[in-house]
Amino acid sequence: QKLAAKLQKAVKQFAGKEVRLQDTAEDIRDSDAKVKSVDGKYVVYFNYKKGEVWSLDGTIPLDKISTAAQEKILKALKGAYAKKTYVLDKEVVLNRLYDGKKEKLKDDYFSYQLTGKDFEAKWEVWGEAEFVSKVAIKLAKEELDPKSLEMAATTIKTAFDYDFEITDAQLHSNGDKYQMLLLKDNDVSLELDKKEGKVLNVSHKKRKKVTTNQEITEKDAKEVVAPLAKE
Repeated sequence: QKLAAKLQKAVKQFAGKEVRLQDTAEDIRDSDAKVKSVDGKYVVYFNYKKGEVWSLDGTIPLDKISTAAQEKILKALKGAYAKKTYVLDKEVVLNRLYDGKKEKLKDDYFSYQLTGKDFEAKWEVWGEAEFVSKVAIKLAKEELDPKSLEMAATTIKTAFDYDFEITDAQLHSNGDKYQMLLLKDNDVSLELDKKEGKVLNVSHKKRKKVTTNQEITEKDAKEVVAPLAKE
């Protein structure tokens, strides 16, 4: 009962009003769990062993984010992949950290999860610093560059003697720091660092995962993953 009151107090601080929470929580990991509001707009994250809330999510209107920030987010999306049109959804998920001991919201960090058709982006505010920390864009096979497609197909063929039929492709980008392509089909997945032109991970659902930090040439791929093909 005491924990329920703490959850209620935290979500009221966050939302600025009374919010009815669901009766059951969902386990996350270790002794962390989350409970959603009845209307589905809020989530409270807490540690049930310590009896402390540590974070909250809430759905807010897009216009709560400044136009300047929205423009930077759209620019980051265009920078990652220019050939799409990006329109931000009208609702955003705000995440804030919570001091469970003092039972109050922390004011030094805010993160905003923005979505749209086939993409998502994260805008973070740490004190004075504001930046786009990540964008993820879903791509059709036709939108992938031929070089990446060829590298993926060759690597998977060499690793598992398997023809890669891509069903899901996502581009993850963090500004100029990295651009990662995640490619999957029903059985196989592959991570490719686009900036470096390297395959980082390949894995097969029915077999093991392979990690490599070298640039995979066909010869390298054979050496790294030949033992797997025998399994």
